Amino acid sequence: MIKSMKCILFSFVATTAAAQYTGTYDSEYIRQLWNGCYQASLMTQQHPTIASVMCDCMVDQTRRTYTKQELIEMPERVKMFTRLTEICSELIKLRYGGAKPV
Repeated sequence: MIKSMKCILFSFVATTAAAQYTGTYDSEYIRQLWNGCYQASLMTQQHPTIASVMCDCMVDQTRRTYTKQELIEMPERVKMFTRLTEICSELIKLRYGGAKPV
């Protein structure tokens, strides 16, 4: 599991510079995604700064990977967001290297 997670992380990190958003999300929907993520993070007692960084990553990764219509029609959206949470946690650790993202 750890090995496959590292492969996924490497893939995301290696393609981040060239990644393009799908361009199918309107601003209101992006705000709704981010706010839903943020509210859920706060409910788990996550620090607001960490929650903000995490939700930025989650929304960015979602917009890079799926179109709005794919996301709306996705039957296992919770499972996908759970996986993205794990990926974003690792990306944030790599980015900040133990330093707090403040």
